[in-house]
Amino acid sequence: MGRRKYFAAVLAAGMVSAMALGTSFTSYADDGWTKTNDQWTYIYNGQVHTGWLQTSEGWYYMDLADGHMTTGFKQIDGKWYFFRPNGLMDTGWINPEYGKWYYLLSDGTMVTGWLKITQNNTSDYYFMRGDGSMATGWREMDGAWYFFQDNGKCVVNSWAQIKGDWYLFGTDGKMMTGWAKVDSDYYYLNTDGRRLTGWLTDSN
Repeated sequence: MGRRKYFAAVLAAGMVSAMALGTSFTSYADDGWTKTNDQWTYIYNGQVHTGWLQTSEGWYYMDLADGHMTTGFKQIDGKWYFFRPNGLMDTGWINPEYGKWYYLLSDGTMVTGWLKITQNNTSDYYFMRGDGSMATGWREMDGAWYFFQDNGKCVVNSWAQIKGDWYLFGTDGKMMTGWAKVDSDYYYLNTDGRRLTGWLTDSN
């Protein structure tokens, strides 16, 4: 598995004298990773470790019931985490299922709802569904429509051509309707957001 074993060394002076007095010493030479029936466990002080485990490689989670190393998605204390096939807790963007992306914070917790990522003074917005997967395409929320590109980024303060029609999205990412002024030009956006061209009958 390529993991470094950790050993708890027992330093004792006068071993022979101590043994003569009946003192019991425990050797922890077998501490570290061990594999049984394709399941990894971690032995520390001669006992199977359970719960969170931090090593020089990162964080692992050992099942509370049997101490087996966790892989894949795992809900812990109401929060979801993802552990790689080698057991390491993952962070950032992950794509464990074809076509589905998830985002894990630096502490490993999976994000749901709005996600803001800022790089080089530029912020991008994403929406992570209830199961943590990244949303794409049209999405209606709180009475407003948003559009998320194939890369998950929400269209903000920009025009977007979607299936041949043009739509305008505000600084809050909401699809705009009605009259809109962009620079020095005026546009009319239908009730479904489509930009209209040609003659327009305005009842007002």
